Amino acid sequence: EQMINRFRGEIFFGGLEDGTVEQLRLKARHAVDPKTAAIRSFHALLIPGTVALLAGCIGFGAIMVIPIQMIHELAITATVGVALTILTDLVLLPILLSYTKLRKLDKKREFRLRQLTQFDKIWAALSKLSRPNAAATVLAIGAVVWAIAWWHGNKVMIGDAQQGVAELRPEARYNRDAELISSKFALGVDTMNVIVEAGPSACTTSYKAMETIDRYAWHMANVEGVEQVITLPMAAKQVNAGWNDGSPRWKVLPRDPDTLRQSTQGFETDSGLLNADCSAMPVTIFTKDHKSTTIDRIVDETKKFRAENKAYDPGFAAKRDAAVAKAQENGEEYVTDQVNFRMATGPLGVQAATNDTVREKEHLILWLLYGAVFAMCWISFKSWRAALCVTLPLMMVTELGHSLMVQLDIGMKVNTLTVVALGVGIGVDYGIYIFARMREAMSHRIEFVAADKDRDFTVTPEELHALKHGHLEDGGAHPDAQTATAAHFDGLDRDADGRLTREEFNDGQAHLRTLSESYFIALKTTGIAIFYTALTLAVGVAMWIFSDLKFQADMGIMLTFMFVVNMLAAIVFLPALCRWLLRPKEKDDWVAHL
Repeated sequence: EQMINRFRGEIFFGGLEDGTVEQLRLKARHAVDPKTAAIRSFHALLIPGTVALLAGCIGFGAIMVIPIQMIHELAITATVGVALTILTDLVLLPILLSYTKLRKLDKKREFRLRQLTQFDKIWAALSKLSRPNAAATVLAIGAVVWAIAWWHGNKVMIGDAQQGVAELRPEARYNRDAELISSKFALGVDTMNVIVEAGPSACTTSYKAMETIDRYAWHMANVEGVEQVITLPMAAKQVNAGWNDGSPRWKVLPRDPDTLRQSTQGFETDSGLLNADCSAMPVTIFTKDHKSTTIDRIVDETKKFRAENKAYDPGFAAKRDAAVAKAQENGEEYVTDQVNFRMATGPLGVQAATNDTVREKEHLILWLLYGAVFAMCWISFKSWRAALCVTLPLMMVTELGHSLMVQLDIGMKVNTLTVVALGVGIGVDYGIYIFARMREAMSHRIEFVAADKDRDFTVTPEELHALKHGHLEDGGAHPDAQTATAAHFDGLDRDADGRLTREEFNDGQAHLRTLSESYFIALKTTGIAIFYTALTLAVGVAMWIFSDLKFQADMGIMLTFMFVVNMLAAIVFLPALCRWLLRPKEKDDWVAHL
């Protein structure tokens, strides 16, 4: 859209589509052929277009810091896909445009002139946001909104925030069945296996090891959210009671090794309670749901128990195997009462590990993304202040996105973190294009011939006023605008003869346009393109809202919000930041005359 918009300006008017209708009609004489227009458009958009598209690549590339193979594959595929758009949008599109042949060019130019003035009142109203007082108010409101969003967004849950499978809607058959099973039975569909490492044959030779596992099972059974815990010691107690006429008093762990062996020898490895030599015994924990809060409680209680009982050593297995080998060399049998609790397998174990990774990498990914966008904008625009103007609205919208996740009960997972990174990478495009056009307008040197309307090779105060405010007659002009123009003219007229020569006019060109006027021009020339881009992206992903998959529907809401609000933030907050970071002392009395 930006490339086509710029190409249209070149082929109709020979440059930016800024100025009044009268001024644009005069500029039409400088219109160029399609090939020249395509070359100029390519040169104008190469840097901002590349920066914007690279931001999307970085948005996906940043998630590669998550050490999960599936995420690496997703990041590589998406990054390559977005990178290819640099070739299609910035290289192939200008080539195709260079072969464009427009018929009835004058008629199409007049239609374009009507389009350009259609939204002037809206652009003029928005341009007031770049004035000092309005900009200060906008920034104050933005700071309050950002603080509230940050406070509320910090409540976002890592992992699933809802009961049931987050990818499905609550009324989905699977979620309804899972809820019924959990409510009617002591077992559920959500399980976590804590693997207890012990010495060889610990289940038959070490009462202390079995007793520690049994105490852990009792401890976890009393944790909120746990429905049932199944362990080998629990089953051994049942068997021991069975060997003693089913008496409840014998439902205990035997202390005698022979009796303990009798109670455990009947269990095979396919029971899931032990391995071949009983050196590893899983503890299966059934939960009522897989919410992040439930998982975190189980993990915290497990860590607490093993810390209190000195039952965790990352190198336990290696030390045990070395001790077993040494004992065998000496013709001895290795026996130990030590156990080691390792987390965790099963669906909830994987989810717990994923949640920990997301919790650890979430802020790193976002700061890497912000830093990369800031660095690229700094390099492209050669100003750290300009880079800050583009990056700060993006950061605020990200916090607003976190707040939306809290309101919708969407947890921060690998999938949602990817979506947030995508929203940042795509959302920065708006700010980059607006600022690139603003900077071009602020530094654009208007040709002397555009000001010299009577063709006498000098510019009068009236002609300068017309150039700045769009008309030749002063009768309807705002008094402040007339005063500002007079003061500006006196500063340019070095010989005080009441007329500006070409040299005097060109010397003052760099300061001719104020920030407000430049922002008005930026909106006039690229505002509709930005709006349509945001609308196209938002409508496309908004269709996901109607999906039967709840995750897809939630991501549709998230991306629609990110695309639209990033556009609004760029339009509202970027000019206010530019005012106080780039031109805080500029006297800006520019008034749009429509």
